[in-house]
Amino acid sequence: MKKLDLMVLRAFFHMLLLSLILFSFVVVLVELFSNLWRYLQNDAVLAEILFTSLLYYPKALTLALPPSILFAIAFTLGSYQANNELLALFSSGISLLRFAVPIIALSALLSVGSYFFQEHLVIPKSAQKQILTDRLSGRSSVGNNNNVVILSGEGRFLYKIDYYNAKNESLTGVSVLIRDSQGNFKKRIESEWAQYDESGLWVFHRVRLFEVLSDKRVTEQFFLTYRNPELSESPSSFRKQIGSVNELQRKEAKVWIERLRKSGSERYHKELTAYYERFSFSLTPLIVTLLSISLSGYFKKNILLMSLLSSVIVSVLYYVSEMVLVLFAQLGIIRPITGAWTSALLFLCISLFLLKKAKS
Repeated sequence: MKKLDLMVLRAFFHMLLLSLILFSFVVVLVELFSNLWRYLQNDAVLAEILFTSLLYYPKALTLALPPSILFAIAFTLGSYQANNELLALFSSGISLLRFAVPIIALSALLSVGSYFFQEHLVIPKSAQKQILTDRLSGRSSVGNNNNVVILSGEGRFLYKIDYYNAKNESLTGVSVLIRDSQGNFKKRIESEWAQYDESGLWVFHRVRLFEVLSDKRVTEQFFLTYRNPELSESPSSFRKQIGSVNELQRKEAKVWIERLRKSGSERYHKELTAYYERFSFSLTPLIVTLLSISLSGYFKKNILLMSLLSSVIVSVLYYVSEMVLVLFAQLGIIRPITGAWTSALLFLCISLFLLKKAKS
């Protein structure tokens, strides 16, 4: 059986590798030509244009993996069927499930690996690629921001900023309103500018501080510099958000989503859904594998064509249902975790059921 497993795994892996190279190259070309006119319009250098494609290649691999698996399985099973090798295997008592165990095991490893690949390579390179693309296209993406309003600390701190400088991590034209736990006005800080220091606090310069005393009187004080241990909002909170949670690694994404929740932003459901979808999408290689193998068991002739056709149809249904549920989650109709996971878990169960019923 070990020889059979190695034979199946070798045939599948070779076709998977070829399909992955081809499909990922097509994805890169589509992305390149969609931005090429912007590059040429801004007289971008050829070497930098090609470098953007290189940075996009990890993302292209993740997008190309599911269709590559689907085609590789259909081709592998079709080849065995055309040579009557499947008939010999089934006659000897080897079931379709047992025959496909090496492919399923490899796909499960690819599903797990795709998450870490996305987290540690795709996201950093995509962020680097976006910065370079924006520069070559004549768009600014340094993170500077104008007229920023931030609500944090469960609604206790309201920041109003005229300008945020991402390079220096400084604020200009600062106004901070501080409320107590009951929501009553406590302090107001008016500062010409503020600098984020190594201690994790904002240092406000040329400050007017208004404070409500216990007897309801309001005092006004002046400071050249002023610190408040409560005001430690991360500089990233003031950056211009040009992307989404998909451009942030897991820890940064969790911080960003939590800030959206506290501020009551309308983007909260959308970003939280995208965060959960990052995990559910990792199951796609395994789901596509199980669907393709199980559907091939229902055909005795033309397995390559019929398996590929049926798998494509079911996969389209899977992606469409996922898109609809994700949209409902983003609109707040259903919970974000429900919208991100329902389609993946449903089609995983369907694929397992079809695999169990598939004829050998």
